[in-house]
Amino acid sequence: MSDCPSITQLKQLIDDMLPPCEFEDVETHLETCVDCAATLDALTANGAFSWLTATTDLSPSSADAPRPARPFSCALPGYEVLEELGRGGHGVVYRARQLGLNRPVAIKVLRKGSFATPQELSRFLAEAESVARLSHPQIVQVFAVGEYEGLPFFAMELLEGGSLAERCQGVPVASRSAARLIERLARGVDHAHRHNVIHRDLKPGNILFDRAPGGAEQPHESPRFSDDDLPKIADFGLAKQLDGDPAPTPTVAILGTPSYMAPEQALGGTKAAGPAADIYALGAVLYELLTGRPPFRGETPFETLMQVRDHEPVGPRQLQPRLAVDLETICLKCLRKRPLERYASAAELADDLGRFLRGEAVRARPPGPIERLVKWSRRNPVKSSLSGFGLVALFAALAATAWVVEKVHE
Repeated sequence: MSDCPSITQLKQLIDDMLPPCEFEDVETHLETCVDCAATLDALTANGAFSWLTATTDLSPSSADAPRPARPFSCALPGYEVLEELGRGGHGVVYRARQLGLNRPVAIKVLRKGSFATPQELSRFLAEAESVARLSHPQIVQVFAVGEYEGLPFFAMELLEGGSLAERCQGVPVASRSAARLIERLARGVDHAHRHNVIHRDLKPGNILFDRAPGGAEQPHESPRFSDDDLPKIADFGLAKQLDGDPAPTPTVAILGTPSYMAPEQALGGTKAAGPAADIYALGAVLYELLTGRPPFRGETPFETLMQVRDHEPVGPRQLQPRLAVDLETICLKCLRKRPLERYASAAELADDLGRFLRGEAVRARPPGPIERLVKWSRRNPVKSSLSGFGLVALFAALAATAWVVEKVHE
């Protein structure tokens, strides 16, 4: 490639939209052209609002739009790379076979490769480290972490049962199936928390299923779930390690997916997003399983963020009247605005769901009359204002009447 690539081509390279036939020429040119390398660096620098699009899934749905696959022709030593499975905010996942053990694996590589910023590289490696320190049946397992020709990657177990988002698709799930699924996931989240790892992006698209052996459906279960299904938490790309996050983010950054984001995340304070944020997200996923929709879903991502911050969710039983009161109470406790009002730990959430499944009394309690009034006011600000005005007018009329009666008696 003799001429310098255009700005459009450089932007396509950054966004992984550059056609494969042009990729090699542009990459080779950038290795020798100082001016183009500087231009690329300027294009990838953080702008005033880049944190909003760089760290947050701002699409109404969690699915990424299809993009041309970045060429991945290098043969990783010890692996046979077969095909691309999908891509997220920072990585691309491929189906592969580990040659020595002859087992199927998933290979995740850094999407921008040698063009990644130091922060992107640090966060990618932090994801591998976060998952590698965890060992739980409900968390995807990492087998190896490495680098080949400047391209960092890690190998993990291959899950071929699809995602929770693919299984739900806007249709409510049987309540016992939903409760059992979230109970299992809460155990995995608790394991992560006890090892000082916060996920910060729990959502249906990041919950994957293994193809469990003998996965015959149980007659009393939802047709989309069975006792043999093995849900696993994946994509720790936004995870935070409480004992020293090696990939710090600006405290103003919004991390997560709006519909499943805790209010403290929606306010933009990443340091405030502790374990309680994951409990909120589990409640949001449970809400969607029970009702077929997330607790908040605006016309735009920003509107969704404002709903998360300022509004109260509609009670699940208003959307699905046959739901058990106890299960609704558990769900809404997870979705409390104040972190201290949620379950103290993911283990407590799992325990309460276990009580529900066994037919025992749950620990969560529905809000009292005053709290219900406050929540109603948040959901209906106009009606609340009118009601408040009416009450003020009523009290004023009563006071005026009492004054007139008193004057008459005088």
